[in-house]
Amino acid sequence: MAVSFIPLVGPIISCIIDGTFVDMFNALMKGDWATVGMCAMGFVPGMKSLKGLKAFGILGKAEKAGAKGERLFAKSSFRKNLIEMTGKNPGKSMEAHHVLPKKFEGMFKASKIDNIHNPKYGAWVETSSHRQWSNQYNKEWEGFFRNGASSPDNVEAFARDLGDRYGFDTFF
Repeated sequence: MAVSFIPLVGPIISCIIDGTFVDMFNALMKGDWATVGMCAMGFVPGMKSLKGLKAFGILGKAEKAGAKGERLFAKSSFRKNLIEMTGKNPGKSMEAHHVLPKKFEGMFKASKIDNIHNPKYGAWVETSSHRQWSNQYNKEWEGFFRNGASSPDNVEAFARDLGDRYGFDTFF
C-alpha cells in the first residue's frame, strides 16, 4: 500500500488497514516471535512485499499453525511453556523434562510426532533425580526405537509407561 512510505505514520496506518498491527499485537500476547518479526517488517519502508517471508520459506509453518489455532513450540521456550501449561513454576528444585528426549527427535518425527518441544510432552522432575536416571531413560528409548519408527499411539503409550516407572506425570 502506498501509504506505507509516509515517514513515521505511514507504516502504522498501513498496518492498521491491512491488519498487521492486530496480528503483531496477538503474536506478542502469545509469544509467537516469528510472527512478531514478520509484522515488524511492515514498519520498514519498502519491506511490505516481503511480509510473510514466504520467499524464504521461513514463516509458512507459523501461518499454518496460526490458522489451525496451534502454536509453534521451540526448545528454547520449553520450560516457559511448561510453566504456562501446568500453571506452576517450581523454581530450581525441578527441571522441565522432555518426556520425548531431544536425542531422538528425528525418530519421533519419523513416528509422526511433529514437535517434541510441545509442553504436553514435558514433565516436572526433581533436578537431582533427573540427572541420575536420564542416561538409563535414554537407553530405554534406544531399545524402543531399535526396530525403527513406530506409531504415535505406541510412542505415547511407551512414554506414559516410562512416566509411571520413573515417577513423573504425563499430559497426553
